Amino acid sequence: MNRRILTGVIVALLLVATFPERAWGQEASSAGQWPVSSSGHETIDLSDGLAWVRTHPMMIGSLSASMGTPPPSVVAKYFDDFRANTAMLWQDGPAEVDGWQQSSVTRPYISWLRADGTSAVWNGFAFESTGEVLGGLSPGRSGRVGYQVGDEPGSVTALGQIQAGIDAVRAADPGALVFTNLSVYVAEPSLILDRWVSDVDADLLMSTDYFYDDLHYSALEQYRAAALAKGVPYWQYLNAYIGAETGGSRLHTLSDLRWQAMVGLLYGYTGHAWFFYQAAGGDEHPTATAAGGSALFSGVGDWNAPTTDAWVDVGRVNAELANLGPTMTQLTSTDVRFIVADHPDAVVPLATRPWRRGAGGDPYLTSIRPAPGEGPMDIPVGFFRDAVGERYVMVQSGRHTHSLGASEAPLPSADSDGRVRLEFDFSGAPSTVDRSRVEFLDPIDGKVKALRLEPIAPVGDEPGNPEARFAEPVLRPGAVFLFKYADTIPFRIGPSQDGVGVVDASQGLWHLRDRSGVRTFYFGNPGDVPFLGDWDCDGIDTPGLYRQSDGYVYLRNSNTQGTADVRFFFGNPGDVPLSGDFNGDGCDSVSIYRPGEATFYVINRLGSEDRGLGSADLAYAFGDIGDRPFAGDFDGDGVDTFGLHRRTTGVVALRNSHSQGVADLEVPFGDPSDRVFAGDWQGGGSDSFGLFRPSEARFYLRFTNTPGSSDIDFLFGESSFIPITGHTSP
Repeated sequence: MNRRILTGVIVALLLVATFPERAWGQEASSAGQWPVSSSGHETIDLSDGLAWVRTHPMMIGSLSASMGTPPPSVVAKYFDDFRANTAMLWQDGPAEVDGWQQSSVTRPYISWLRADGTSAVWNGFAFESTGEVLGGLSPGRSGRVGYQVGDEPGSVTALGQIQAGIDAVRAADPGALVFTNLSVYVAEPSLILDRWVSDVDADLLMSTDYFYDDLHYSALEQYRAAALAKGVPYWQYLNAYIGAETGGSRLHTLSDLRWQAMVGLLYGYTGHAWFFYQAAGGDEHPTATAAGGSALFSGVGDWNAPTTDAWVDVGRVNAELANLGPTMTQLTSTDVRFIVADHPDAVVPLATRPWRRGAGGDPYLTSIRPAPGEGPMDIPVGFFRDAVGERYVMVQSGRHTHSLGASEAPLPSADSDGRVRLEFDFSGAPSTVDRSRVEFLDPIDGKVKALRLEPIAPVGDEPGNPEARFAEPVLRPGAVFLFKYADTIPFRIGPSQDGVGVVDASQGLWHLRDRSGVRTFYFGNPGDVPFLGDWDCDGIDTPGLYRQSDGYVYLRNSNTQGTADVRFFFGNPGDVPLSGDFNGDGCDSVSIYRPGEATFYVINRLGSEDRGLGSADLAYAFGDIGDRPFAGDFDGDGVDTFGLHRRTTGVVALRNSHSQGVADLEVPFGDPSDRVFAGDWQGGGSDSFGLFRPSEARFYLRFTNTPGSSDIDFLFGESSFIPITGHTSP
């Protein structure tokens, strides 16, 4: 039975099983509006697996099978050049962990185990059980991500045996992620998948389907539905070996490799492991194939074997996955649809529904199709929401070398770049939804960028729609375009990133813009100088005020209206307040800059009960009179230091230590009238500069402390408002 007939039968069986969708939080009331009251967060309790995914880099690995201790050069090349971030090891992997961690004990790893939760030893002909749960590894070992227990159970009985192994592993190492790997190519796929949902205590779903044709979409959809029903994340093995699926040939092209990885992202997969990296030689090993094993090395069983072009290509795809990962790990798939290529040989996936206007709850998309003049192109479309209900859309070019049609031949233009035409109608959208652009995450460099939307010209005598827009992003074969509508909520990147705010100092009205939405409240008196800081060391920045007339400081421990929780005085009238963690203890304090002296006065404690703080812990001069100061952790060492904006030249000067001296870095950025500040815009642990341009009421943020234009900009506030920045959302 050929692949198409076999998979059609399997998918028909799987369609018998239906999985209820998990309840999802209400869309944030603040989406696309300001000012409004605060919005809620994700309303479903996160499973252990989802909690791990939300707080860690997206898992990217490749399976090493029975290769023993790798040389240090192999480990370095795997993590640094191949761009994997997790070692994946076979069921004899526990004995190899030390080798993969020889350069760093924190190197992440996942090891397979036997169905009973024990490890094995490969004797050259067969695996022999060690009888040791976890293979003797200590629970909670540094770098441990988790364990795969068993592989591709072929019956309900086998699934039950794996559950017993999962129980044993969980008892031995309660903090580990524990899971098994499922395949549709077994005797009872629908029954096994149904029982996995109802009976197996797995932290995530791992799955396999190694083909490059349209039927791969159907397999992804079934796994997706099962994982969402269970409320766990889902990961995938990817084809990097030479076997039946490749006809015994090295046919892995860059477009094939990119397509299979990225289509997984589009369906909501948040972990990716290439099967396989390298494996033991010998015809008896389970990874052995008639064609010769891994597609990444030119020989099996030898770390010294030259790497192939596919190794280089997978490294490129891994880099793109890593750049998209900080956003994808924060999203939940809500729908997947498909636009089939306009070609008589094109095939509609069996389990993924066609795209129609309104799919995924998207209110603005009116058309998705190849741009005029393009050849045939399948276009999968994924819809997502983040924890506060913000919508994201991912569009993929389904083109790849082996995008086989019904005749088993590739469709025309299979390896060509292509333009996808996206059309929108913003009629009825809130006024703060930007009609001129959408924001997207570039997989090449991981930066959030803007794609300009153009007006759609009227056709013939038909009246034009002033709210209609279009864009035509160019996608490489297999590549994706992840975007959201530009509104008042920033593009979500990672589990933790700073937001911005504005304060109307004339009436003490605060507007905080972060990934929770926009929150508005009153705090302070007209003329007070506003700032944000973490005063109670809980990881959330809240309001502070400095009354320049008398040197009083007023701090509040929640982002709500109310009176100050902490009051004290420090400095002299006219001083400029600066908040930050100036000694790396995890708590913020308030220091001052004295403009007439160009001197910083740093103090690492807060006062109380309306009393003074006394003298500063240290004081030093930096910069020139007339410079505007700001604070930030510019080198990612956990200590905030100071920067200056020299209005006479537009240069930003940064210093990375609390000592007198010249700037460690000087970068041109902004205009003389701009208000410059710093923040961790991408959640990477270090701050870079940004600015508020009063003449436009627009923020401009840069993701690195290097020369260049802003990486993202947006309207927020009014020209007279004072900009502030901080980590104001959990």
